[in-house]
Amino acid sequence: MTLDSDTFGLGQEREWRERAACREEDPDILFNPDRVDEAKALCAGCEVRAECLHEAGPGDEGVRGGMTQEERLADAARPRGCVLGSEAIKFAD
Repeated sequence: MTLDSDTFGLGQEREWRERAACREEDPDILFNPDRVDEAKALCAGCEVRAECLHEAGPGDEGVRGGMTQEERLADAARPRGCVLGSEAIKFAD
């Protein structure tokens, strides 16, 4: 089994997916909690990691763009900055 445009439930092709490192891999790597390290290693060398992470919602299951669902949820809840008066305050990443 390989990943295709329907694997992530979108039903339409995205050009960047054709270049994804996981394209020809077993999807179990991305969705099996026992294989998280293997999935993250695969994502680490992927040229479209940023696009994948951007496309993934915090509630989507599995490793996407090198982050687990829990990591994406935590990242989505993390403050990015706030405006106080006329100055923006940035929080450390």
